[in-house]
Amino acid sequence: MLSDMRDPGDLYRDEPAVYRICLSGVLDASWSDMLAGMALASDETGSHRGITTLSGCVADQAALMGVLNLVYTLGMTVLLVECEGAATLIGANAPDAR
Repeated sequence: MLSDMRDPGDLYRDEPAVYRICLSGVLDASWSDMLAGMALASDETGSHRGITTLSGCVADQAALMGVLNLVYTLGMTVLLVECEGAATLIGANAPDAR
């Protein structure tokens, strides 16, 4: 659970942050768990291959690299990676709670 978001300029690589990642191609929601629990939304109208947008909080930049490596392994093209802000996790999603 997100308690707040800070400016992306305040981000450190070992802290959680909210990202939006756009991909060329379509993935269905069943991939969410493999992609760090990010939400998936696909749009097949604007492109012949479709566009998938991943969004959500990632534990740190190592977890972000895991997401990007899986996307690469699946043969998808990354169109955009955007950090929407640093985040603070509380409750069951906090790294110390795992």
